[in-house]
Amino acid sequence: MKHKHHIVPKHMGGSDDPSNLVELTVEEHAEAHRLLFEQYGHWEDEVAWKCLAGIIGREELVSRVISETQKGRFKDGTHHFIGMNEKKIKDGTHHFLEGRIHKKSLEDGTHRFLDSEWQRNNQKKLIEKGTHHFLSGEIQRKNNLRRVKEGTHPFIDSEFQRKNNLIRVEKGTHHFLGGEMQRRTQRELVAKGLHCGFIVHTCPHCGKVGKGPTMFRYHFDACKRRGNQ
Repeated sequence: MKHKHHIVPKHMGGSDDPSNLVELTVEEHAEAHRLLFEQYGHWEDEVAWKCLAGIIGREELVSRVISETQKGRFKDGTHHFIGMNEKKIKDGTHHFLEGRIHKKSLEDGTHRFLDSEWQRNNQKKLIEKGTHHFLSGEIQRKNNLRRVKEGTHPFIDSEFQRKNNLIRVEKGTHHFLGGEMQRRTQRELVAKGLHCGFIVHTCPHCGKVGKGPTMFRYHFDACKRRGNQ
């Protein structure tokens, strides 16, 4: 199978004159465009070479041609978006001006940001793409500190804490289940002299002096002499 190849490509001003045409095999045609691309760097030769060589498919070829064509129109100022936007900006109707449309939609309650379902779906998309700001630890830390200062952080709510801990215990992810963290915490308390086993307590009912949790088991509220006073 033979292809007709333009010696001087049409995108470089070449014509369909027979003197500018040569018959090549598919492989030779691909190689010719590869050499043209390496010499002049035009995207038209790149896509022609890769498509003929089977490096890219027709769908990618069409997408690249459309994309490059749009870029060219923006560069030379012939893209229709440029004229449309300039006209809207001049007559003051462009929606970017002072955020009029967004402001109005927020005021009348129709803005999509006010839709919690839209928000959730949008957050999921951002997380899947890896672009969500929560994926940055520094932003999370600052945001949490701010919420703690304002008193709006959920950790301040004891009921939230209790339910969250129960969920983590059920899943087996609670740090108390690790054992090592428990032991490390106990060792730190012992080293600082703050462990409950070192603190001296005096029962207000019988006057017993002692250390450790057993004092609370048999004295204080459980003291036998409590009712005799």
